Amino acid sequence: MQVREVMLYFSLKYKGVWEDIYEAIKSFVPIDEEEFRLLKEKNEASYVTIVDEEYPKSLKNINRPPFVLYYYGKYEYINYMNTMAVVGSREPSQYGIKATQSVLSRVNGNEVVFVSGLARGIDTIAHKIALENNIPTIAVLGTGIDYCYPKENYELYEDIKKYGLILSEYPYKENVSNKNFSQRNRIITGISRFVFAPDVKDHSGTLISIRFALAQDKDVFVFPCSIFEDSIANKLIQDGAKLIIEPIDIIEEFR
Repeated sequence: MQVREVMLYFSLKYKGVWEDIYEAIKSFVPIDEEEFRLLKEKNEASYVTIVDEEYPKSLKNINRPPFVLYYYGKYEYINYMNTMAVVGSREPSQYGIKATQSVLSRVNGNEVVFVSGLARGIDTIAHKIALENNIPTIAVLGTGIDYCYPKENYELYEDIKKYGLILSEYPYKENVSNKNFSQRNRIITGISRFVFAPDVKDHSGTLISIRFALAQDKDVFVFPCSIFEDSIANKLIQDGAKLIIEPIDIIEEFR
């Protein structure tokens, strides 16, 4: 059996859980070919394994790279040079919403891909702006590739599936797990050249994404906030994040 098939078998068997796949490979767990056939029959998504030529080189360099990526849509978007992760609060402030809309809606016309996680809030805004302005977008899921979460974003999920790229390391309709969402962020930042965090709150998933980005040596862009607000954004700028005010501040980084 080819190495890529071994990767796929363990990914399907252990539902994309990295630790379980790693232990199975390391321990030479035997492959049940009949089980493998049945597992493959259940999978409707396209996929690429870590040993394939098409696997993103940028992901091979991160900690715990996914063994298999399942996808629907335009896989070529993953290799665009100017991929930008857009990460932020699920309950953004009005300032964060307006600032995000103002900047992202005016990036149109440049070769950029918006990468986000299909979550409520900033993620949803980024994906919708991309689709409205014919900007490529990638949604990286923290669930199985066939499971849309939140369910209110089902129409958006289908639109990205048709016009963009849906990506997950989890197969089938695997359900929601908080751990999966935090691990999903390493893929969002891993396939992105830059990370834009327009609405940052302390003790949030956004900070997890920023930590992944910094570990991967990626530039992080943030909006400034009032010194009278309880915001971590200004502290991030003080620590080296790039301050963003106008779209040109981002666009210049693409050149």
